[in-house]
Amino acid sequence: MEATGLEDCGLPFPCHSHRLVPVASGSNRYYVEEGRDIFAIGHELRFLWGLGAEFIPVPEKQFADLWEKFCQRRPAANGLGDFEDVFGETALEPSPMGRLLARILAKAVHLGASDLHFESLRDGLWVRMRVDGALREELRLAGEVRAPLSILIKTLAKLDIAERFRPQDGRFGLRFGGAAVDFRISVLPTKFGESTVLRILDRRRLFRGLNDLSMDPATAAAIRAAVAAPSGLFLVTGPTGSGKTTTLYAALNEMDCPDRKVLTIEDPIEYELQNCLQASVELSVGRTFATVLRSFLRHDPDKIFVGEIRDRETAEIALRAALTGHLVLSTLHTATPRKALLRLEEMGLERPLLLSCLRGILSQRLLRLNCPDCSEPDCSELPPRLAQLPREKLRRGKGCSRCGGRGTVGRRAFFEFFSLEGPDIVGSAAGIGSLVRSGMDTLSAGEISSEEFLQQMPWNR
Repeated sequence: MEATGLEDCGLPFPCHSHRLVPVASGSNRYYVEEGRDIFAIGHELRFLWGLGAEFIPVPEKQFADLWEKFCQRRPAANGLGDFEDVFGETALEPSPMGRLLARILAKAVHLGASDLHFESLRDGLWVRMRVDGALREELRLAGEVRAPLSILIKTLAKLDIAERFRPQDGRFGLRFGGAAVDFRISVLPTKFGESTVLRILDRRRLFRGLNDLSMDPATAAAIRAAVAAPSGLFLVTGPTGSGKTTTLYAALNEMDCPDRKVLTIEDPIEYELQNCLQASVELSVGRTFATVLRSFLRHDPDKIFVGEIRDRETAEIALRAALTGHLVLSTLHTATPRKALLRLEEMGLERPLLLSCLRGILSQRLLRLNCPDCSEPDCSELPPRLAQLPREKLRRGKGCSRCGGRGTVGRRAFFEFFSLEGPDIVGSAAGIGSLVRSGMDTLSAGEISSEEFLQQMPWNR
C-alpha cells in the first residue's frame, strides 16, 4: 500500500486494528470479512482520520487467506503491534477514540518523546511531540475530536471531566509492549478548547547509574566521591532540559545504603527511587520545597535531594542542613558554576559558609547529534575563537526520512565537574572533563553541528 498522510506523519494506518486488506497498492478500496459493521468502520475512518474508503465484503475463509497474505507482506507499523496490551489492563477502552489515543501514545513512546502536546487551535487539534529536545508536528485532527479526546485523557488520570475552566494536573500509567510507561498530564483551558501536555516517563529510559550516561571515568569518580560525603552541598547546574535531574537520579540509584536514610522533595516526582522516601511539592496545601525541607530535618536524614533551589528560604535551609551533618543534593538553573555561586549569594547565602560546605558543582549540557544518514559539510560562519577548528571535518544534518527532516538523531550529555580545591570556581581549567573542550572535540569529529554547539555550550563565558 502506498504512503498515506497518516504514514507520512509516522502514525500507523489502522488496517491491522480494523482488519482491512487493501484491494491494491494505493487503493481506497478494502476487503472486509462478511458480517462486519461497514458503516461504523467507514465513519471512524472519515471522522478521525479524514479518509474515505469503499469496502468489499468477502466470505470468512476467503478473507482469512487474504488477511494472512497481507500480514506477511506488511507487518504492523513501526513494530508497535496493535496495542492490545494497552486495552484490558487500564481504563482505555478499545473504542475508536481509544484506538486513536493508543496509536498516538504508542508513537510517542516509540520515538522516545519526552512530551506529547495536544494543542487546541481554531481549525482543529494539533498533535506535537518533543523528541531530543525539539518539538515536531505529528498530526492535525478535526476540531470535533478535541472534547472527546480531552475527556478520555482526563478519565485516565481520574480528573474532573466536567471542569473545563480551570487547569488540572494528574497522571496515569499504561503498558506498551509489556513495559510500564507513566504519563504526567497538565490540562490548560485555552481560547479554542482545552490543551493538554503529557510528560512521558518511560521507566526503561531511567538510567541505573552514572556509567549509563556516557560519562568519562574521572567525572563519574568525582561525583561518586561527592555523593558519598557524609555532609555538604552538591549542585548540578545547567539550563532547563539539560538532564540535571536525570544525573542526580543516576547517582542516587547507585547508592545501596541500608544504613543511610535518603529523603527527596521534587516538583513533581518523576520516577520512583528504591530505598528513598520521596515527597512532592503541592502548593495548594502549602507544601513547598522550603516547608518540606524544614520538616525533613526532623526525620533524621543522612542525604537529602532537593529537586531545585528556587528561593532564598529553600537555599538557607539547604545550607543549614549541609552545615549540620547532612549531604544535600540539588539543581540550579544557571549556565555556569560561577553563576551558580552568584545566584546563591543573591539569595542571601554568605560566600565563606557556602564555600566551606560545597562538595562540588557539576555543569552539564545535552546536545543533539547529527543524523548519520544525511550529514553534509557544515559551511556555517564561526566566531573567531572557533576559527582554528578543521572546517573540512565540520558537518550538519540536512534532514531525511530517518530523522524526520530534523537532521538530528539522539542526544549526548557533556559534563564538567568543579571542585573547590582552589580559592574560587573560575574558568574551565578548574574542572574535571572540560565541557567546552569535549564539545569542540565532538564538533571537530562531525558528530554535532556548529549551530548546536554555539546554542548549547557556554563557549564564550
